[in-house]
Amino acid sequence: MVKKGSRTMSIGGEEIARRVAELRAEEKRELQKGSEPLHKLTVYERFTVDDVTCNSYPTGFTPQAERVFGGTSSVYQGGFTTRLTLTVTPDKSDVPVRTLKFEGYSAVRAGDIISAGIPRYTEKELPSAFFLAEPGETFFYDREFGPQETAVELQILSPEGTVLRSDRAVDYDKFVKPEK
Repeated sequence: MVKKGSRTMSIGGEEIARRVAELRAEEKRELQKGSEPLHKLTVYERFTVDDVTCNSYPTGFTPQAERVFGGTSSVYQGGFTTRLTLTVTPDKSDVPVRTLKFEGYSAVRAGDIISAGIPRYTEKELPSAFFLAEPGETFFYDREFGPQETAVELQILSPEGTVLRSDRAVDYDKFVKPEK
């Protein structure tokens, strides 16, 4: 109930839902400004590889049907995966990246010249609105490079700049333009 002057008026659930939907639509429009799809925020830069460290580590999984809430769920071995850490020197002096992480396998070696596809973004969430039956959404925005970045593609280049080999990270498909 809302008291207006000396009168009292009631606001119904439909009116509240309509107003919340309007506010949500306005918030969504604001978040869409300057937002880009991830494939437009994946930037390729050239580097000389100074050092490569390859770490393997085990993975595990719990089937959804076996999840226990408030207790301990079973975890099954899922095999192994690899993370590469590359110490690099960029071709461009204004690129501050000195370390690249790569989730996957690559034949890259110290001394190689590479082109690295680096997702350069920050994100903002529009939470789900359960009572409006609307899922949440994520919006992506460009940002500056940092000293450590994650690459989703490593292209090993010849001295002439020809791509000799391309290695793609586990989540590479998330960062490429969807085919129509």
